Amino acid sequence: MVKRLSLFLAAFLFSAIGAMAQMQVSGTVVSQDDGEPIVGAAVRVEGTDVGSTTNLDGKFTVKLPQGKHQLTISYIGMKTVQVAARDGMRVVMSSEEGSLDEVVVVAYGTAKRQSITGAVSVVGEEKIKDRIATSVTAALEGSSPGVQVNNTYGEPGAAPSIRIRGIGSLVSGASSPLYVVDGVPFDGNIAEINAADIESMSVLKDAASAALYGNRAANGVVLITTKKGRGTAKPQTSLKINQGIYSRGIPEYDRLAAEPWMEVSWEAMKNFALSSGVAKDAAAAAAYATEHVVNDYVKRNIFDGDAKALFDSNGKLTATRLAGYTDLDWEDAVERKGYRQDYVLSEAFAGEKYNIYASAGYLNEKGYVLASDYERFTGRINTQFTPVKWLKTGINLNGTYAERDYNSNATGSYYANPFSTARYMAPVYPIYLHNDDGSFLLDENGEKQYDTTSSYLSNRNIAFELRNDHNKSRRTALEGMAFATVMLPYGFSATVKADFTRSTTNRQVYNNPKIGDGATNNARTAQQLLNWDYDFDVHHIDVMLGHENYDLKSRYLYGMNTGMGIEGIYVMGNFTTNSYFEGYNDVDRTESYLARARYNFDERYFADFSWRRDGSSRFHKDNRWGNFFSFGLNWNAKKESFLKDVKWVDQLRVRASYGEVGNNAAVSLYGYQALYGMEKNAGKTALVKKSLSA
Repeated sequence: MVKRLSLFLAAFLFSAIGAMAQMQVSGTVVSQDDGEPIVGAAVRVEGTDVGSTTNLDGKFTVKLPQGKHQLTISYIGMKTVQVAARDGMRVVMSSEEGSLDEVVVVAYGTAKRQSITGAVSVVGEEKIKDRIATSVTAALEGSSPGVQVNNTYGEPGAAPSIRIRGIGSLVSGASSPLYVVDGVPFDGNIAEINAADIESMSVLKDAASAALYGNRAANGVVLITTKKGRGTAKPQTSLKINQGIYSRGIPEYDRLAAEPWMEVSWEAMKNFALSSGVAKDAAAAAAYATEHVVNDYVKRNIFDGDAKALFDSNGKLTATRLAGYTDLDWEDAVERKGYRQDYVLSEAFAGEKYNIYASAGYLNEKGYVLASDYERFTGRINTQFTPVKWLKTGINLNGTYAERDYNSNATGSYYANPFSTARYMAPVYPIYLHNDDGSFLLDENGEKQYDTTSSYLSNRNIAFELRNDHNKSRRTALEGMAFATVMLPYGFSATVKADFTRSTTNRQVYNNPKIGDGATNNARTAQQLLNWDYDFDVHHIDVMLGHENYDLKSRYLYGMNTGMGIEGIYVMGNFTTNSYFEGYNDVDRTESYLARARYNFDERYFADFSWRRDGSSRFHKDNRWGNFFSFGLNWNAKKESFLKDVKWVDQLRVRASYGEVGNNAAVSLYGYQALYGMEKNAGKTALVKKSLSA
């Protein structure tokens, strides 16, 4: 007995020691670039399978097995960190992108990474080419802390929703960042830019780094730089081919088959009869459920018995499903195996006085949901010439033709949403029409007929609509940018840049009985920049003065006709009755003046200041102009004498910045004006005041 007791005490003691040895530690993981928490970083106890991930605040908690004290922390786009575990620890992760001497693209120019005072994340070509995606901005997903990329529900060709540090406006649609491609604002569909043509992307995440873009920078700025020719004069030809298959990544919930669903519905009807007082006891409630569940609730009988006598007194089905009802799987009726093919042919060559990059691309995507297709043709040529030392000039041209088939109601009402319909459709409702014996009701050609007349489907059938409705968008876009930089004496340079974009969108909609609209956009941006860059021993200073104007003109024309004459011809002339035909023009203009000064002392102390004054046509003439500015400081403490020889400190920087930006997208184009529209009635025209929403 004593021996058993001693063994018990020993076992208890060892278990207590083991429990004490399994220490729990907590910590926080942040980004070195801006101090923001990193969400979803993997925290693993070195040499074990024990681990955790950081939450929305960058915090984690992990239990350390006995004898284990090292943590490995990893995150896509960041350098993996190995640290000794301690409670309350703060782990700082740095970007994988090169060294601090790396030159990155910033607002209206470039800068060494070490000199930046604001929050800037860079995604390079290596990460972009590893992502197989239609939109280049997919490379930002998981690569830039504080940037959220939402690809809606995966519709091919749809531009993803980008949120930089959350939602910056209460107005719907006014929280997207400003896109700048090769130095000029981009107003098209970001999915139309071929990802294979992109060299790098810089995300300006705070007001200090984005203030030079003024009243369009409140939601952050994404700077996109396209490729140039590099290497020797010998052409470098590249052919890239991607093939892929789309399927649903997460399976649908398990759902009841027809028989158990009917029995559960019977049980619900019985409970209703008892709770509502319709039946006085359980037997009466069971009888009530048997008599009413089909006619009053299900409204469809697919079994070989009378609708009022399908169950026994315990709610078990006594009838058998008719053999013809094999078309109850709505998920299978709206989904398919998707396919993606992507081809890019590019050529680049460069010499002492020139570099040229050209590419042609073709993309074809068929989504895993019917009526979700995207086809895109792209072509680009970027040129740069330096005929003499004091002159640099170039032209960039980009053309896109894209077609999209999509279901515009896919996120809308129940019967128009294929995902909602497939998920919640009861397993007793067939896709096709059936005879009384359960066989399919065929048309005169011997084909099955979709059920579009049943009240329990609200006379809708998403499987039929996806196959027979027509919603196609065709878009062509041509973008051109020309620039010239003249090198002047004493470190001065002058740059003139002009951008022109013309795009046309044509959309045809046919949903028994709706069709047609279209739009044309012409955008123009002009920039004039004067730069001064000079070194005085250990002092470096650069100053930029600039002027920019932006002009967007949009022309809209849309109408609807009813009464299709010949089936399958989707042109306005094939419809007999006009419902409406309207159009209007829009104008959006911005005039801007900007300046920036940057100072660097011995690569140790950095300071910069920026200012921009914007005038926007969206605001009243008495309050049209706004001023936006920023300033920042950056101290490279590692270069101080008291830290130079401290080997356990690789880098130590102290940064502080402040900036102000605006958001003119939060108001309509004519928000300060009273608008009038024309209404036609019996041959007479009247002006009617239109309401506005900011």
